[in-house]
Amino acid sequence: MILKFTMKNFVLSVLLLPIFLCLSFPAFAASTKKKSNEDKDIHVMQAVRDSDYETLQKILKDKANPDAKDSMERTALMIAARDNNLKAAKILILAGADVNIKNRTEGKTALIYAATYGYEKMVKLLLKKGALIDVKDLEGKTALIYAVIFDRPAVVKVLIDNKANIFSRTDSDESAMSIANSSGRIKISEMLKQAGAKD
Repeated sequence: MILKFTMKNFVLSVLLLPIFLCLSFPAFAASTKKKSNEDKDIHVMQAVRDSDYETLQKILKDKANPDAKDSMERTALMIAARDNNLKAAKILILAGADVNIKNRTEGKTALIYAATYGYEKMVKLLLKKGALIDVKDLEGKTALIYAVIFDRPAVVKVLIDNKANIFSRTDSDESAMSIANSSGRIKISEMLKQAGAKD
């Protein structure tokens, strides 16, 4: 009786094994693919940080995600913008990177990073490639407002010349002009005034 029961289980196992494998394989394949994509994302981010353009081009050609993100939800393009890495930014954009993605933690875009750090050429590149000039982060701050806060007159000029909204207000009801005046940014205050802004 024990022998028959064991044999019956064995036969059932043999018959059911292909079905089990068919059901399990898609999940395994999906998990493997996800891990592979995550690895590629890490390599994209590292190549941008290292200014390793050859590797960056190679892995993007190998279908890596040009919108790869780090643990803080910053895209590779945001890192390039933050580091003023124009060549990496151009490679990423050419590969299809979205210039208007916001990071989830702060709501910042690549343009906001470039404006914050005062990188005039990067700001011009991003605007040329379709960056939305008046996008706000989670505090209601635009690229123009960040350029004012961090005293970046050259960037303020570029943004004004490209029709940035000089009347935009933050969630705490501050405008570019009110921030410039309260921070003693005399040059920027004059630029905003000439553009028609009021406190």
